[in-house]
Amino acid sequence: KLLRENDIPSLPRLTLLIPCGMSSPFFRLQETFEEKHPGILLNLIVDRANALSERILKKGETADLHFSIGEVETGQLLKAGAIKAENARGFGKFQLALGTHRTKTGLVTTLQDIAKPEVKRILLTSTEDSSVGHYAQRALRNAGLWNAVKDKISYLPTLKDCYAELAAGKADAGFAYIGCPVPADKTKAKYSKVQVATVLPEQSYGSATAYASRLSDSPHPLEADKFVQ
Repeated sequence: KLLRENDIPSLPRLTLLIPCGMSSPFFRLQETFEEKHPGILLNLIVDRANALSERILKKGETADLHFSIGEVETGQLLKAGAIKAENARGFGKFQLALGTHRTKTGLVTTLQDIAKPEVKRILLTSTEDSSVGHYAQRALRNAGLWNAVKDKISYLPTLKDCYAELAAGKADAGFAYIGCPVPADKTKAKYSKVQVATVLPEQSYGSATAYASRLSDSPHPLEADKFVQ
């Protein structure tokens, strides 16, 4: 406000909403982008995917760019009018995986294994509000397993919750995307107990696209488009 009152130009600062599973490369991108565009600053906000949606849809926060791992989260913002279809750009894909506790890798090695009677509890995020849950349900339906396993599924709010329960040995299997969380942090060493049982083939659930979307109320639309490019 003081800068405007005194006719002093201020540098635009883009606010980027980034899901935690996608955060790592953005810190490298920030340095590269700001070097190439010295007149633009970046503000990275990293949070759970559903929390990022809530910031926009429930709390009315203003941001420039929203990133999502999957079509469900982006679709919610499209439906609400927070972004326009032409401003949602697909830029990559994620891989869906079935995980298990390392002590149970002999029990669960394939998707079909979760139908075994010995498998009592399977973890999943919401099939309506989470791309991982949405794609996992699609894969199970396509494999003809949904009716056999649906009563074993426990729905948890976030992927982090799923990993924590799996790491504690409180479930036999769970779905997630490759790369979240990354157990390199010593404080998250417990997550290393979660092993990938199998990576699901893409054709079993469809194309899981990651999106970069400029929000309709972005204060800096031209600069936001530069970052997406």
